[in-house]
Amino acid sequence: MDLSVMVSLIALGGLVVGDVDLGHRISLSPKEGELFAFILTRNGHRVKKARIFSDFWPDRTDGDARQVLNTCICEIRKKLSRFEEKVKIGSLDVTRDEVTFVGEAWVDSVTFSAAVTSFLSKANASVFDELGDLELSRAYDVLSSYKGSFLEGYDTGWISPERTRLEELYLQGNRMCTRLFAKLARIEPAIESARKILEVDQFHEGAHCDLIRLLALNGQRAAALRQYNYYSDILHDELGIEPLKEAAILREKIVTGRLFADFDTELRKVGEALCPSNAVAEA
Repeated sequence: MDLSVMVSLIALGGLVVGDVDLGHRISLSPKEGELFAFILTRNGHRVKKARIFSDFWPDRTDGDARQVLNTCICEIRKKLSRFEEKVKIGSLDVTRDEVTFVGEAWVDSVTFSAAVTSFLSKANASVFDELGDLELSRAYDVLSSYKGSFLEGYDTGWISPERTRLEELYLQGNRMCTRLFAKLARIEPAIESARKILEVDQFHEGAHCDLIRLLALNGQRAAALRQYNYYSDILHDELGIEPLKEAAILREKIVTGRLFADFDTELRKVGEALCPSNAVAEA
């Protein structure tokens, strides 16, 4: 009896193709792997050949592109079929105009995108108190599955917009987690969420201010001031600009101790939007 298994495609932080159930890895060439990823990340695992030609081989004639595509498809089919003696892993169905993967597939970037989008939609549409601690912890775990840029190491044109979209989801998701953890007075995971943002975007001023405030409120006053100095230095050295006046006010509150006068009020400021200019006045 055939044993059907699900193909897995790890696209965050690189590219690994295998099967979910048995742990086998399928060794595709870089171009074969990229093509397979392109198909599996499309809606319904179906894509027009014309789209493949334009995204993969824009400088070739349709005839040349078709020949290269056919070679890639043949190799992918051959490598997938090596598992057919023991399991049924799916294959590529090809018509004159389309290529479709027929079978079950799990793609980490697709799962990540759906989960974070759902979390942000719920968080933005509801009173924060309606989001349970369990759901917030699940979102934190999903965001932790982001191991790097989409198809890191690949640079074909179609990849960049998807890479940017997923990175932005990652940043938005962690900013929301920072805010919600702070609201629940769970400062340690809030700090970790802010740090995750800065690992990807070192110029994210909102995350810097969140981290500075959270460190101070967590009793790490010296670490908070070091973080402010680091934030100030990279803005000056890399961009030639000064920190937001709001950030300078935050630093002054830490130095003078005024930040700790109303702990709950300061926690509620975590995750708030910052004024993009340096003309922020202290409330």
